Amino acid sequence: MSAKTIKADDTYVDKIVKLIPSEAIALFLALSSVIVTADLEDDTKGYYLVGTAAVIALVVIPIVLVKLYFVTLWSQHLVAVLAFVVWIFNVNYDALPKITDYPTHERLIGSLVLLLFTFLVPIFIKPKTG
Repeated sequence: MSAKTIKADDTYVDKIVKLIPSEAIALFLALSSVIVTADLEDDTKGYYLVGTAAVIALVVIPIVLVKLYFVTLWSQHLVAVLAFVVWIFNVNYDALPKITDYPTHERLIGSLVLLLFTFLVPIFIKPKTG
């Protein structure tokens, strides 16, 4: 088993660390920072480029989990992808589709979802046995 595979004796904090796709978040932050700071003539191009960066990072998550950490637990792959979506929603509001007309509501909703997701997921993920 690898260091990122969730095991039966992992603590709650160990599970949180293993479920947050830090490599993909770092990749997305780097890509989106380059895009956002670029002087693009059209804001729509930036929107699509940030979306492309998110898709690239989403594709990278399972590859990193399998190739670098040998994680085979499908539920851990699913949670890592969902965690990535929740995290990017919270780190890059301006380049993502809006869910409300009120930015403060978006930030509140995003923060609540992030907190609840991070708190609850380690409770429900089942460790790999055997």
